Amino acid sequence: KFLRDKEYGEALDSIVKGCTDLLVTSVDGSRVLVGKRSVHPQPDWWFIGGRMLPGDTPASSCARILKRELGLDVPAERIRFVCAASLAWDRRGQE
Repeated sequence: KFLRDKEYGEALDSIVKGCTDLLVTSVDGSRVLVGKRSVHPQPDWWFIGGRMLPGDTPASSCARILKRELGLDVPAERIRFVCAASLAWDRRGQE
């Protein structure tokens, strides 16, 4: 059973979603690859990333996102975890 769009949107605004962002660098580390976003929450330069799926580890999520966003097949074993952070986007007030 699926929620209607309105209820689904409200649910997404209310639950915590795990996401992974990637810091993709050149081999020598002198350059960083970022993308230009055109939508909320950050319409600016941003790291490549996206939502984690159930069962993903941070590395497997990054490998999946690299494939989806850049067409790169990078084994999860090649991805190095750097840090974890928690952000909350205040998009609407509580009633």
